Amino acid sequence: MSGILFLFLNRYYRTLEFTTFSLLIVSFLQIIGLMILYFGSGLLAWALGFAGEYLRPSISGVCTEHRLIQNGPLSIVRHTYYVSYVLILVGLSVTLATLWPSVFALYVIIGMGLTTKAEEEQLIKLFGEEYQQYRNRVGWFFPRLL
Repeated sequence: MSGILFLFLNRYYRTLEFTTFSLLIVSFLQIIGLMILYFGSGLLAWALGFAGEYLRPSISGVCTEHRLIQNGPLSIVRHTYYVSYVLILVGLSVTLATLWPSVFALYVIIGMGLTTKAEEEQLIKLFGEEYQQYRNRVGWFFPRLL
């Protein structure tokens, strides 16, 4: 339902012509954008469901019985949350036919490189060899093909 609302809000986001897509392909792009947006949202919900009680804000530390989650979407991509954020923003950008959400997606991409490096250093300290094996087996932001 919310995706349909975005289609109607499109006209209000077209304030600067240089940030919008061509009118000839807007309808097709909006459908594609909704698919990307819903895929990103579904991926995020799926990953959050698998992380469950082990997902904590970084300032609160880790659980005393913390374990490395290696199933579900986290068996495909190590940083599923960041990937889903980018997909949601890109899908929103395409759906609304404006580049502004893509600017924020670019900021997320830049920030996640630095953040994930620090997170992975902590995970190596916490899980040692188990995390190293997981890291060798599962892709960073994209699935490993081999």
